[in-house]
Amino acid sequence: MAHTRIAVLTRMKDLDGRTLCFTLLASGGRRLHDFIDKERVPDFEGDQATFETEKVREPGSPWLRWRVIRRVEGV
Repeated sequence: MAHTRIAVLTRMKDLDGRTLCFTLLASGGRRLHDFIDKERVPDFEGDQATFETEKVREPGSPWLRWRVIRRVEGV
């Protein structure tokens, strides 16, 4: 069963303002933040937005990754 949660994603930019990736607060362990590739997040305006996310294991990969399910408004 997949682990889902509501999380605020924060856009990380390079010095030219291009999006590099997104971060969310880690759900445990030693890290403060987890990362999501920019290709896995729907486009939105601003530097932060709230999404329903799911931690899944992709076929052929030994790693768990966060996947965005949908944007959540008014949380």
